Amino acid sequence: MQNVKKTFLFLLLTLLLVGLTLGGCTATSENAGKIEDGPESNGNQAGTSESPTDQEEPAAAADEEDPETPLTLTYLGHSTFWMEYGEAGILIDPYQPDFGNYGKIDLNATVVLVTHDHTDHNYTPGGGQGATVLRALTAAGDWQKTDHSLGDLQIASVTGTFHGGNLGKNGVFVLTTPTLRLAYLGDIGHTLQAEEIAQIGQPDVLFVPVGGHYTIDPPEVLELIDQLSPAVVVPMHYQTKHNPDTPIGTLDDFLVLDNIPYPIEPQHSTLKLTSKGMPAQTEIWVMKYTLP
Repeated sequence: MQNVKKTFLFLLLTLLLVGLTLGGCTATSENAGKIEDGPESNGNQAGTSESPTDQEEPAAAADEEDPETPLTLTYLGHSTFWMEYGEAGILIDPYQPDFGNYGKIDLNATVVLVTHDHTDHNYTPGGGQGATVLRALTAAGDWQKTDHSLGDLQIASVTGTFHGGNLGKNGVFVLTTPTLRLAYLGDIGHTLQAEEIAQIGQPDVLFVPVGGHYTIDPPEVLELIDQLSPAVVVPMHYQTKHNPDTPIGTLDDFLVLDNIPYPIEPQHSTLKLTSKGMPAQTEIWVMKYTLP
């Protein structure tokens, strides 16, 4: 009888152990291959997770500023310049065909600017028949305020300056783009007062006559430059081999002044101007000229 009880207990324990083992195997098989969604899995199925290189790049290019539109500047000699900005062409103070032997200007301009009505500055037909003519002085020789827009290029005249040699009033134009400011001083004959300085502002590029006689004397040019603190000074209105009979000084007469504190940089006849290309300190850019 005792042996029967032992046998019965042994069988009972064996059955219990077998049941526990089968229960554990079932629990393990139910969870096999299952991936729990944890804080780092983002709920992605295996084989569909995105690596950093698969994700879209940040749209950094969309945040960049639009590229700057350059202003192309060409020197045609004496005080005449041709500017191109976008689709616009601007002709400044064109000389008459019989002035010296520079030649005849024949361009298709959007706008022609005339600072004063002298023959070395007022050949408006040189800009073509369709050009708008903007004058800084009236027909009677008085200042007149001019404001004109060509897209994001603004053109304004400045009142209050006088021609050198006691030849009446002088016109000044200021041209501004979103990134550049240019001041064209015509045949100015003096340094500036506070009111004119406020109208002109601080230009990136300053066009200034340096030949004297009819304009400001060369030594005073340096004082005028100091008043406006431009990044670049472009000399104009001086004697060359193409206007040898004009009683004004040469470019060298100005450049040999002992007290010029600015670097003098030779340049081509055509430049592409941008704000990034402006020097940190004032420089004199001596442009060659090209005949029209």
